[in-house]
Amino acid sequence: MKKLINLVLLVAVATFIVQGCGKKSDPVAPPDTPPAAPTVIAVYPPANSINNFGNSLIYLTFSADMKQTETQNALTITGMTGQKTWWNRILIFRPDSLYTPGDTIRITLATAAQNTAGTALAAVYTSSFICGANTDSVRPTVVSTNPTSGQTGVSVTASISAVLSEKLAPWSVSAFSLTGVTSILGNAALQSDSIINFSPSSLLCYDMTFTAILDTSVTDLCGNRLSPQHSWSFTTIADTVKPKVLSLDPVNNDTLVSVNKSVIVRFSEVMDTASARAAFSITPAATGNFTWSGDSIMTFTLTETLAFRRQFQVTVGTGARDLAGNNLASSWNSSFTTVRGIYVCCKTADKVDMLQQNDLLYVGFLPCTSPRQIRISADDSMGYVLTQNTLAFIQLKKHNLQNFATFDLPSTCYGLALSPNGTRLAVTDTLNKWLYLIDAVNATKLDSVQTIAAFPKGVCFSQSGAQIAVLCWGQVEIYSTSNLHSAPVTAAIPNNGEEAVKGVTGDTLYVSSGTGITAIKISDASEVFRLTGISDHPFGLAISPDGAHLAIACYEEQSVRIYTSTGIALTSVTVGTWPKGLAYSPDGKYLYVSNSGSNNIWVVSRSGDSYTAQTTKPPVGSGPWGIAVTP
Repeated sequence: MKKLINLVLLVAVATFIVQGCGKKSDPVAPPDTPPAAPTVIAVYPPANSINNFGNSLIYLTFSADMKQTETQNALTITGMTGQKTWWNRILIFRPDSLYTPGDTIRITLATAAQNTAGTALAAVYTSSFICGANTDSVRPTVVSTNPTSGQTGVSVTASISAVLSEKLAPWSVSAFSLTGVTSILGNAALQSDSIINFSPSSLLCYDMTFTAILDTSVTDLCGNRLSPQHSWSFTTIADTVKPKVLSLDPVNNDTLVSVNKSVIVRFSEVMDTASARAAFSITPAATGNFTWSGDSIMTFTLTETLAFRRQFQVTVGTGARDLAGNNLASSWNSSFTTVRGIYVCCKTADKVDMLQQNDLLYVGFLPCTSPRQIRISADDSMGYVLTQNTLAFIQLKKHNLQNFATFDLPSTCYGLALSPNGTRLAVTDTLNKWLYLIDAVNATKLDSVQTIAAFPKGVCFSQSGAQIAVLCWGQVEIYSTSNLHSAPVTAAIPNNGEEAVKGVTGDTLYVSSGTGITAIKISDASEVFRLTGISDHPFGLAISPDGAHLAIACYEEQSVRIYTSTGIALTSVTVGTWPKGLAYSPDGKYLYVSNSGSNNIWVVSRSGDSYTAQTTKPPVGSGPWGIAVTP
């Protein structure tokens, strides 16, 4: 028999080892955690207490919100009937008759009691207490209050309390209310069983009379109610505290503020709105409307578009007063700078669209007739737009919309360049073979000359500004800015050119012509390198701010190709239909492409030598061509 037992044990152990070391079974999802069952977390009279009043209320406090009908029906009190009511999570039993002195009263709550989620009590709950010979029929009374009735000079941070003559039921706190001009919000709590304390959720108003009320729902532990209701009044201290500006949005020194951003001022207290508005200023001046939230938050909503990349100063002076006439403790000053902008010449839409550079949000447009090219001064104070028959001088720091002057030109003008020092402009007239030199400060013509070759298009100043290079049919002509009428130095290039740009340093000129790019030294017109077979129609050019990369828009191929500034191919990025204009962001992290066929802007991200087209393609007006980013 012993051998048989050992054999059975051996088989069992072997079976366990095989099951534990064999192939793992498929994982099984853990079972859902069952919802927690509700519990009774407090009972009155306390369990096993003695000498309780013969008319004592009985109440149970639950851990969760309960289904009231089911829970009431699950409650029984031995040998007693009574009324059952609720307050929050407390089930209250008021007996119909007195308990017999010396009796043990048993409380039973069956598992039919369940919370609002339908989860039942885990087990039957029981409790008991022993009755004494006394009963309580005395109503509770108010013994004292804080503040006292008629008290003045009360702190605006004060809590309000009332001491009652006996212990109270928990629901007595709902009998308290406080009113000034309106009802005051706050939290009422029962302390030491007989004190009702009210803490306002915010500071009380200065120099105001408040009335506190305890209505007749104040109840002692035997169900006796306060009668009549009790009320008392007090007055807060006069306001001598000076208001402060707590915060301002945009925050101080923010450099990425939207050109349509509202200015929000948060004060430490309710203000006299008229004086606060009068004390507010923004420099340079901007128009807007004021709105208020709770008379302590003032919002200045712009009715105009601010200038790109401009610093604004916001001041709230000490003339701002609170309702008691106290002036602002000290003047508040804050400054912010708006974001850079992207300007897009929409030739057939007769406008220059404006987008925020950081988020590509469209913010407005400049009305222009058939704009082709745009250049922006180094300090971004001026924009120069070549339109159908004028050169528009636009003061960009004047809310983006104020024309300083216009210079009349033939309708066949094509190329536009701004000298590095920002004092002169060059414009080419394609059909009439003219080169114009214009004073960028006074909007007057300095000189003009007819080009040797036909169809002058792209134009560019040298790094020093002493020469102007003009891209013509089959050649580049380099003129002296001091005397346009001296014979230009020329360099042969493929026919049919479009645009010309200079390198960031040195005197290298890059032109798009024929099927590719030709690099030329402006100083002596010698050729540095030539790239062919890039595109059937090479169009726009752009040099990265670090001078390392050269981007070319391939019009027919719907792509942008990237080369080093020494002519080494790096990559190609597919863009929209018929790309024309190109512009790098000042930090060189983005290349913006205007697509004249698909009427949108493509954003190409740059990281080192890598370029990736983003999914964001903000639409612009029809026929986009010239494009520029705020420096």
